[in-house]
Amino acid sequence: MDKLRLCFIGPAASIPLPRWVGWFAARGHETTVLTVEPAREVTFQQIDLQCGLPRKLDRLLSALRIGTAVRQIRPDVVHIHYARGLAWGLALKPYHPYVVTPWGSDILEEQGAFRDWGARVLTLRLFRQADLVTAHSAYMEACVRAMLPLGSPVERVGWGVNLHLFRVGLDVAPLRHRWELGEKTRVVFSPRLAQPFYRHDRVVRVLPEVLAKVPDVCLVISQLCADPAYVDRLRHLSSQLGVADHVRFVGAIPYIEMPFWLNLAEVVVMVPPSDGMPSTLLEAMACGAFPVLSGLPQYGDLIKHGVNGFLVGPEDGDLAEALVSALTDPVFRQDAARENRKIVAEVADQDHEMVRMEQLYQKLAESPSTSSTDQREAVGQGEHRFMYGAGVKASEKNHHLVFLALVGRYVKQTLIRGFCAVIRALPQQWVQRARDRFAVAHRGCSRWRWYMDRFVDRINREMVWRELNGQGVVFIRETPGDKYQVFQYVYDHYVKGPVDYLEFGVYRGESLAWWMRKLGRDSNLYGVDSFNGLPEDWHYHARKGEFDCQGHVPEIASANVQFIKGKFEDSLQPFFESVRLKPDLIIHLDADLYSSTVTALRAMKDVLSPRTILIFDEYWDQKNEYKALQDFVVESKKTFEYLAVSEVRAVIRFTS
Repeated sequence: MDKLRLCFIGPAASIPLPRWVGWFAARGHETTVLTVEPAREVTFQQIDLQCGLPRKLDRLLSALRIGTAVRQIRPDVVHIHYARGLAWGLALKPYHPYVVTPWGSDILEEQGAFRDWGARVLTLRLFRQADLVTAHSAYMEACVRAMLPLGSPVERVGWGVNLHLFRVGLDVAPLRHRWELGEKTRVVFSPRLAQPFYRHDRVVRVLPEVLAKVPDVCLVISQLCADPAYVDRLRHLSSQLGVADHVRFVGAIPYIEMPFWLNLAEVVVMVPPSDGMPSTLLEAMACGAFPVLSGLPQYGDLIKHGVNGFLVGPEDGDLAEALVSALTDPVFRQDAARENRKIVAEVADQDHEMVRMEQLYQKLAESPSTSSTDQREAVGQGEHRFMYGAGVKASEKNHHLVFLALVGRYVKQTLIRGFCAVIRALPQQWVQRARDRFAVAHRGCSRWRWYMDRFVDRINREMVWRELNGQGVVFIRETPGDKYQVFQYVYDHYVKGPVDYLEFGVYRGESLAWWMRKLGRDSNLYGVDSFNGLPEDWHYHARKGEFDCQGHVPEIASANVQFIKGKFEDSLQPFFESVRLKPDLIIHLDADLYSSTVTALRAMKDVLSPRTILIFDEYWDQKNEYKALQDFVVESKKTFEYLAVSEVRAVIRFTS
C-alpha cells in the first residue's frame, strides 16, 4: 500500500486523536495535525494555529486560516476529528477529499452541540460536503444518518483498543503501594473527565450506602481535564458524608498508566447524562473491569443489562444497588469479564479498525472524483444547494457568501425582533386595524402573497403574546433554526419517567433522533409520515412534494422506534386501534399544513388528556397549524392552556 500524506484537524491535546494519528505515523504515513489545542509530547508533526488573541476572536481567526494551512500541506486526505470550531473553516472553503468523524458534543444537543450561533449551519455544511463521514458506534451512526440526505457516504469505524496494552493480568501492586490501597481494598473507578457533566458527585453520594454493605470499598476519581471548583466540591461532599477516607483523587492519569488502573478496578462506573461511545468503556471491558453505566441507549451497542454490565436508572438508589450487586457477586463479574474481552476483540481491535480506515483513506486518495490535485471548489460546480434546517442558500464556489448569509440572517432576526417590540408597544386597536388592512390588501405574485401572510402571522402572534403576558406562560427565545431549545424545555419540565413520543411529519428524522437519545430505551417513539413530501402547496417556499424522501424512512436503528408510513387519513385510525399508548404522551406536530394537522388532531382525539404535551412546530402560521388547533378546539369542545411559546413554536396541554 502506498504511503499517504494525511492531515488531521482536531484537539491534539486530547487522548483519542493522538492515538489515532500515532497509529498511522507508526505505519509510515506522513501525518500532520492542525490544532488550537496542541499536545505537549507528540510522535507526529503538529501545527498550532492559535493567534494569541482573546479566545473567541482567536478561534474565529484560526478557523479562517485553516483552509490556507491545509493547502500548504497538500495532503492526500484530510480527516476532521471534532467537527466544530476550527473545522468550520473548512466548511467555508473545502479541500477534497476530506473525512469527518463527529464526536458526541458535535451532534448531541444535550452535550452542547449547536449552542453557538450559526453552529448548526456550519456543521451540516461540513457533513454534507464531506467525501466520507465515519461514526464510532451504531448509535452515533444513526444520529449522523438522520442529519444527512439518503445515500450519503457513512461508515462505522470505531476508535479501537490497543489490545497489547489493555489486557488482563497486569501487575497492580505498585499502584496499591503508591496510593495506600490495601491488598483487600475493593476499587471502584470513576475514570471520566473531572467535570460536572460526568456526575462523579452522584457516585460519591451513594458511597455511604455501598459502604454499609461492602465496607472495604474505595472510590478512585481521575482528574483529567479537571474543573478545580468541581473537584473542590467533590472533596467537600466526601468529607460531609464521612467517606473521605474511602475516596482517592489520583490526578490526571497518563494514558500509559490507564491499563493498570483498569486492572486494579473491580468496577468501573460512568453515569453521564449523555455520551457517544467512549474509548474508556472499551478499554475497561478489555481489562476485565465490570461496567456500571447510565441507562443510555448508546451503551446498548455493547452492554446488555444483567449480562455483561449494569445500566442504571436516574435514581441514586439504582446506582447504589448496582454497585453492591457487582461487588458481591465475583462469579458474575468473572463471566462478564470473559464476555466483554471477547466482544472487544471482535468489534474494537484497534489494529483491525485502523486497517479498515487506512483502506478508506487509500480509496479516497485514488478516486478521481476526489483527487486533491484537481480540487472541487464546489459541489455541482457553483450550483446553489439548500441545506434543510439551516435556512441559508449559498454558492459553494463563493464560500464567503456563506459568511455573508449568516450575517444577513442575524441582521434579519434583529430587525424582526425590533418590529415585534414596536407592535407590543402600540395600542391594540391600532395593531388590529393594521392587521386587517394588510390581510385584505391586494397581493400580486405568490412571493409577495407569502410575505404578506407572514407579516399578518407575526402581528397575530404578537397579539396572542400580549394576551398571554402575565399568565405565567414561558417565553423561549430560540437561536434561529434551533427547535431543540423548546424540546429541552419540555423534556426538563414535563418528562418524569418513560413516555410515548409521537411525531407527525418526520422527514429525515432529526427531531425523532433527538428524542430517542433523550428518552432512552424504556420509552416508545412513533414517527408518522408519507415520506413522499407535502401533499399540497404550503407556501411560496414549500410547494407540493417538498420534503420528499422518495418513500424511504430515516435510518434510525433502535428497537423502540417505529415508523407509520402513509397518508394521515389512511394510516392513523389503524395505528391508534392497534397500539396501546402510555398515559404520558409527548406529541410533536410538524405536519405544516392545515389539512394534515387537523386530521392528526381528530384521529387522536380520544388519547388527548391533561397528561399529553403537544408541541406545534409552525404554530404561528395562522392559516395552517394555528387554525387547525382553533378549529379542533371548537368542534371537540376541548379546552387547552399554553405552557410555553417561542417565535415559531408553541407548547400546549389540553385541560379537558
